[in-house]
Amino acid sequence: MAREAGFPKVNYRIDRLLDKRPIVSLAENARILGGLLPARRGIIHVHAPHVFGALRPMLKAIGFKTVLHVHLDFPAEQLRWAMKSSPDLVVLCAEYMRPVVEQAMSAAGHDKARIKVLRNAIDVATFEPEFDRVGARERLRIGSNPKWPTLLVAANLSPHKGQETAIRAVAHLKCSGCDVGLWLAGLDRSGDEGYLESLKSLCLELEVRDRVEFLGFRKDVPKLLQAVDFLLLPSTSEGLPLVILEAQATGTLVLAAPTAGIPEVVKDGISGRLIGAKDPESYAHGIREMLDAPQKYAAMVDQARQHVRKNHDFRAYSTRMLAEYDELMQS
Repeated sequence: MAREAGFPKVNYRIDRLLDKRPIVSLAENARILGGLLPARRGIIHVHAPHVFGALRPMLKAIGFKTVLHVHLDFPAEQLRWAMKSSPDLVVLCAEYMRPVVEQAMSAAGHDKARIKVLRNAIDVATFEPEFDRVGARERLRIGSNPKWPTLLVAANLSPHKGQETAIRAVAHLKCSGCDVGLWLAGLDRSGDEGYLESLKSLCLELEVRDRVEFLGFRKDVPKLLQAVDFLLLPSTSEGLPLVILEAQATGTLVLAAPTAGIPEVVKDGISGRLIGAKDPESYAHGIREMLDAPQKYAAMVDQARQHVRKNHDFRAYSTRMLAEYDELMQS
């Protein structure tokens, strides 16, 4: 995309930048510096504290304005280490991050007024509701019974993302006589697919293997969201997940854990449901309750969709970010 837009592009090696041998990290800093110097002036926008800290030699040498963008929970000590480079602006993806970032900035002797919150945003036009969800499931040809209400967890397969909770919720629903399907979209990042195999074993143990589909990596998340009735995200660690905003824009009800920035976009009982990350029985109860109350389901979905269209459209987000850039360059 950068090439198509006519922007010069320089790749860097994250493994070399974060290498514990100073000479290797310094060499990568020098290589990046050489690629950026022809620009003469500009803004360096970094999306991770550990990368920002590792770029310290280059940042000092080049003299560009700097932005540190924090998207996830990072340890306080890592933030303090990163702040030694004194970013000109710190952007947070959600308000909940402010206290720990303010503490890190104060410890490094920096002005907390440099912190701005720009909550995550999506291209809402890409995520349109599909009112015939059964038909959408039939077209995708996923699952043994497209007429069953369907749940989706769209996240890399990892214990902190809560796929196990979702599977156990399906088992609770089966025991109560409620048939649902569950789609797990995402890759196992463990390296040996050990977590994927443990989830499949759990499905067999709970006798729900016929109800759970492992989809792997998908490029058609908008179509998946149009085809399902619920997005589940029982995570124990998050930032402000884009997939929640995408589900809300698509008219898919979100049931998620009150983790990190999630309560900033999901208001319990109003625009979705907040349920503890490791409480499959409550997830099952919440799903059953919504299936039995279609008017309440529709009201929550409508409330969430209105909120995301008003407050999380990428066009407005981009305009505000560009305004922050302009202010930086004029300071």
